[in-house]
Amino acid sequence: MSDRVKRLALFGGSFSPPHNGHVEAALNFLRASEADELVIMPSGLHPCKRLGSEVEDKDRLEMCRLAFESDARFGGRCRVSDMEIAKSGVSYTCDTLERLKDTADEIYMLVGADVLCGMENWKDAERVFKLAVICCARRGDAAAEDAARRYAKKYGARVTMLDTDELPLSSHTVRRAAGSGGLLTGLVPHNVEVYIRENSLYGANAMTEQERFSEEALSRLREIVRGKMSEKRFSHTLGVERKAAELCAVYAPEKTGMMRAAALLHDVTKELKKDEQIYLCAKYGITVDGDVLAAPKLFHSITAAAMIPDKFPEFAVPELIRAVSVHTSGAEDMTLCDKLLYLADYIEDTRTFPDCVELREFFDKGIAAAKTAEDREKVLRDTMLLSFDMTIRNILDEQRPLAVVTVRSRNAILKECRE
Repeated sequence: MSDRVKRLALFGGSFSPPHNGHVEAALNFLRASEADELVIMPSGLHPCKRLGSEVEDKDRLEMCRLAFESDARFGGRCRVSDMEIAKSGVSYTCDTLERLKDTADEIYMLVGADVLCGMENWKDAERVFKLAVICCARRGDAAAEDAARRYAKKYGARVTMLDTDELPLSSHTVRRAAGSGGLLTGLVPHNVEVYIRENSLYGANAMTEQERFSEEALSRLREIVRGKMSEKRFSHTLGVERKAAELCAVYAPEKTGMMRAAALLHDVTKELKKDEQIYLCAKYGITVDGDVLAAPKLFHSITAAAMIPDKFPEFAVPELIRAVSVHTSGAEDMTLCDKLLYLADYIEDTRTFPDCVELREFFDKGIAAAKTAEDREKVLRDTMLLSFDMTIRNILDEQRPLAVVTVRSRNAILKECRE
């Protein structure tokens, strides 16, 4: 449990799945209660109703984390608790509040108007009213306000009617949409939609490549990435995205969306300090060899690739992750996508370093003269070879350690050129 706080806000429910209405209700509740911390409590075995067998508890818990803890609007004051899910047997609110009472001076609990009307039938209802201030959405519901007055008189209950509407949609609506193949956009947070689709929950179909890398998805990713880097680095990142799209138009039009996403993510950890990079390696279980320690410019490609499944799961396609992981060092067995991201990073139009300009002109001249697919393949190979030669020469001139993988990558490209 966290340290004791003055005010704790508790929002419980089945959350199967958590939807946009839940998120908005939680935000309004946090503001209205002026709580120091908001706890989202996915319910365990409910005494009054079955949760159903559509999803496992671990899925509900993860979806709640994606919906609430990942939302910056909570300002880091929201956490998801597995207290009820981890408890064996039936979950009663009075027991949950007993376990929480030592974590806060005051507990505020959010309920709906219909729930409020039936609370006196709960187990140890009087104890519930003593342990928590009940916050009810919404003000103006006659039955709920009558119940609030009755509870105050009979139990000394403290009930606050909030100036908010109840949830504008239900989890049942989301489940029905998922099962019928309908769109979930606008119903649940995007990362929750991805989780539902990726895990085929509620009968939902898997996400198609077109949906995964749609303009809407890329636009959303672009804004997230913008917040993680300086304007200069972001400008370069946009340049890599544009160049990746141009290269895909020549070599792999069907990969355009994926490679644009790879370009947006390739430098997402670039500006982290060396100790932060090492921390991420430890976090994601990456063994850092001597080459990387000696050449820290290689760190960011490794940590960015490792971060994608964790922080950007909707884009965690193996081909994309692989391209990000080798975009700086290269690899002996570079795929076409690996090469396109590596080259896009090198020759994007905002780069004015002499070698970048020379390599860009070399490629552009070759492509302009190419007549056949074979000609274009040769231009790509020749450009990649020249890029490795330039990189190795610069490292040697600056007397920096040279990673063995870069030499092996260069030799592998050289072999391709001679075949």
